[in-house]
Amino acid sequence: MTNLGALLIESRDREELQEALRWLLTATERGDAVASLYLGGAYEQGRLTLPNKPQPKEAKHYYELGARAGNTEAMVRLGMLLESAEAEKWFRRAAQKGEALGMFYLARLLLYAGGSDRRRYEGYDWLKRAAAEGHAPSMNNLGMLLLGRGVPVPGVETDVKKAALWFRAGARKAHAGAALSIGTLLVEGRGVRRDLDAARAHLRVAARSEDSRIAAPAQRILQRLGQGSKPR
Repeated sequence: MTNLGALLIESRDREELQEALRWLLTATERGDAVASLYLGGAYEQGRLTLPNKPQPKEAKHYYELGARAGNTEAMVRLGMLLESAEAEKWFRRAAQKGEALGMFYLARLLLYAGGSDRRRYEGYDWLKRAAAEGHAPSMNNLGMLLLGRGVPVPGVETDVKKAALWFRAGARKAHAGAALSIGTLLVEGRGVRRDLDAARAHLRVAARSEDSRIAAPAQRILQRLGQGSKPR
């Protein structure tokens, strides 16, 4: 029931969308948290209206149903639609259940939303946990903190070698930001042995990013290294 609804909800055909809505609503009424998650996503992205128009109120409703039924992704998606205090509650619940994305968003909120030194250190700790779970954006963010960029965290000292280790880990997961960071360190020889061949390989990955804040500097460094402005 839920699988069929999830498949049809991706359709652009109006009749198939209505069929998807019926299946997912039925599953949700039976307590299926995953169906609630799919419905929340469909409303958030505006797939159920013509023209497509996001419906955040409905999205919150179905995300909350899924979250209260224990779905950690629904907890995170709900938190992303809420104000700081309520968002923290749901991010924390997801994080405590082992959801790396919940750890990541909880960490960012604790680190950057203002607050005490204790809260910032707690944010750093959650970021480490998310990185240890293999969450690539957390690896990159952790590397940035260890590089001394971003908000200062009491008790956390700059450590370029450790930063490089996390950037490498993120780059292995094809995270473009981490690829840019480790590529830059390899060019400079900071925290790692200088290796221009390895640097070029990482920078080419970064240069293919759709995010110009990552692609543009990667392309500029490649130009300086004699690689041209266009990634291979």
